Amino acid sequence: MLLIALFFLFLCLLMIQVLSTFEESLFNSLFSEGLLIIGWVAMWEPVDIFLYGWWPIIHKRNVYEKIIGMDVYLNKGSPERENISLYRFISRKGS
Repeated sequence: MLLIALFFLFLCLLMIQVLSTFEESLFNSLFSEGLLIIGWVAMWEPVDIFLYGWWPIIHKRNVYEKIIGMDVYLNKGSPERENISLYRFISRKGS
């Protein structure tokens, strides 16, 4: 996504350079400024993801790693009847 946005920004800047070779007019100035703004707006979301969007992904990964490391016990019946030897699953880290 970031590469696509960079390529689009490059195309916008290239078109601005091409427009600058023509006679300067109000249309060329407006179109050049519009292309510059559109190019940077196209970069907004990829840069946001690159800088800030990975924090929730890292947080989820850490939560899942904690879940993987947990010991899980399953009992048949009510919680008062604790007979852990019935079903016992130990994490892979412990074995």
